[in-house]
Amino acid sequence: MTDIETTTVSEDGYATTSQVGDFELSIDATDEDGPNPNAVLVADYASCFLPALRVGGTKEGHDDLGTIQIDATDEDGPNPNAVLVADYASCFLPALRVGGTKEGHDDLGTIQIDAEADIDEGDDLSAVRFAVHVEADLSDDEFDAIVDRAEGICHVHAALKPELHAEVEVHGGAF
Repeated sequence: MTDIETTTVSEDGYATTSQVGDFELSIDATDEDGPNPNAVLVADYASCFLPALRVGGTKEGHDDLGTIQIDATDEDGPNPNAVLVADYASCFLPALRVGGTKEGHDDLGTIQIDAEADIDEGDDLSAVRFAVHVEADLSDDEFDAIVDRAEGICHVHAALKPELHAEVEVHGGAF
């Protein structure tokens, strides 16, 4: 069962727009049109950690830790797991462009990543899947080489434990 679905698009360059439920995130590897994926990862980590800190305080008998100004619900913005999945896709997408260039494919055209993630009974991510749609029409072997390079370039991929590395399926000639 899929618990999280996001769509991340980049028509060119390294800026991405992710749709997460009713919310839109702009993430840019160059920091020109939005925060970079590492900055989003740190902010997401904090937005997940602070509510966990409050729960930990309560379990230790400290019911009032004072004001913590982070909302980990979907009311005012996407939840931390959804942001992490969108951030991962927003980092992986420009890594695909760089990987394509390194593999001799300078123009992959429009790229869209439809991401899905599963949540376990403890509300933790348990699996991530990327369906990558690429305008360029390359062979499976060429896309495999680009994905391998992207996995080595993407900072969010490197930050995740290996069992959360996305299963990646690429569809060329998509637009």
